[in-house]
Amino acid sequence: MKHDKPYDKSVYRALVLVTQIGIHLLVPICLMTLLGWYLDEKLDTVFITVILFVMGAIAGGQNAYKLVMQSMKEEVSLEEGLSGDKPQMNKPKKTSGWVQSDVQEVEGAERPDGSME
Repeated sequence: MKHDKPYDKSVYRALVLVTQIGIHLLVPICLMTLLGWYLDEKLDTVFITVILFVMGAIAGGQNAYKLVMQSMKEEVSLEEGLSGDKPQMNKPKKTSGWVQSDVQEVEGAERPDGSME
C-alpha cells in the first residue's frame, strides 16, 4: 500500500525533539533528587532533597532550552537549503594592479568555449 503524501521527515524530527526534551528534563531532576534523598537519609536531614531537586530542575531547563535553540537553528538552515535560494556571495576583495582585471564569471553568462554556466 502506497502513501499518497510524500515522505515527510519533519514529523519524525518533532517526535525526536519532544523525546529528547523529556530526557533532558527528567535525567537531571531524577539524579539530583535521588542524590538529595540519599544525603537526607545519611545525614538525617529533610531539606537537601528539595534543594537538589530545584537545582536539577534548573539544570534540566537549561539543557532543554539549549536543545530547542540548537534545533531551531538547524531547522532554519534546512529551510534555507530546501528553498533553493542561493546564499548571497560575498563581494570579491579589491586588489591592486592588473590582477583585478581578470574576467569574473557571472551566473548565466556564456563562457569563451560557448557553453553556458
